[in-house]
Amino acid sequence: GTTSYGASATQPTNAGTYSVTATVAADANYNTANSTATAFTINKASLIVTANPQSKPYDGLVFSGLTSTITGFVNSETISVISGAATYSGAATTATAAGSYIITPTLGTLSASNYDFATFINETLIITGGALPVTFIKFTATRKGDNVQLNWSTGSEINIKNYEIEKSANGINFSKIGTVASLNSATGASYQKKDIYPYNGVNYYRIKSNDENGQHAYSVIAVVRFINEGIKVSPTLINNNRFTLTLNEQPAGNYNLVLTNLAGQRIFQKKISYAGGNNTQVIELGNSYLGAGIYNLSVIDTKGNYQNFRLLINNQ
Repeated sequence: GTTSYGASATQPTNAGTYSVTATVAADANYNTANSTATAFTINKASLIVTANPQSKPYDGLVFSGLTSTITGFVNSETISVISGAATYSGAATTATAAGSYIITPTLGTLSASNYDFATFINETLIITGGALPVTFIKFTATRKGDNVQLNWSTGSEINIKNYEIEKSANGINFSKIGTVASLNSATGASYQKKDIYPYNGVNYYRIKSNDENGQHAYSVIAVVRFINEGIKVSPTLINNNRFTLTLNEQPAGNYNLVLTNLAGQRIFQKKISYAGGNNTQVIELGNSYLGAGIYNLSVIDTKGNYQNFRLLINNQ
């Protein structure tokens, strides 16, 4: 005889759980036989929501045109398969004075049958006012092997003392990793710097200009990703205050787990011991109060390298 399958399992394509039952037709020697129903699940694919950089001249008003770009669609699908819209937090949502402000996209009402919104990437709103001591024309960060090449150019420079290169693992808390002296060219100049110690995970970069009067300005933020497939976190949508961390063929030693909210505040920290090989651990967030929202999980290895994950926590 031949084997057939129940209609509910016929070529499923959408995310969800399906039941499969195999049936063998009867012949001269045997009756029809049915297998025990077996469930299998098609998991949702993950999308990346990236805030779009914005700029405007000073007018005393809050900027109202924040937007995002969503990537990661599969099977030639487009944004038409999602509904709702992202919302935004961060200093850019209330800023009115001239300066540089972080735009932080959040889930808002975004939803999709076959996708999770797992990663949210910050960008910058620049409000210009009067004559700026420096005009940033372009800033790029490009992965070159195990390093990151940083290049920026200016349109004009007036009494600029130097440029500081800043890096962040979460797009919120930045620290200086280098300094380049200014050429102070009225017609602009080009600069470069290399980061030889990028984080494993997402690296956020920006350039800070310092003038002779103690004033400073920022470039837009550039992002470079170093994804370490040997460190995995699942699920990234958490409903029960726990997740699973898998380390596969990583350097043995103690690893630090740090969970922060979008304001950069540390909510949870845990040190784990890893002996090497393939190891999976269930991480309990314990009794920490975690309101529903988006959090950043940093997995920090023995050398201080970061692997960052965005977690969407739905605790009620």
